[in-house]
Amino acid sequence: GTITAGGTAQNVFGTATGRAGFQIANLDTTEVMWISLTGTATAGAVGSYPLAPATATTFAGLSSYYSNYGFNTALSVVAATTAHKFSCTRW
Repeated sequence: GTITAGGTAQNVFGTATGRAGFQIANLDTTEVMWISLTGTATAGAVGSYPLAPATATTFAGLSSYYSNYGFNTALSVVAATTAHKFSCTRW
């Protein structure tokens, strides 16, 4: 996916029953992306978690978040730049 409007939080997925888990990775090589499962993702705020940018050419240090438990909440993300890339898989 991509950030559709820089600086504005968006949901990667909404609430749903029966979800078992997900993994999200920050594919951008220049800036942090913030995620939240408890509300709207906000840079530097309580309840939001930073995913650091990866190394430009090798993606060494790729930052991701993995959850393998059942939940019924949306996943909110925010980054400063429009078209910031991320990858997310849910199951």
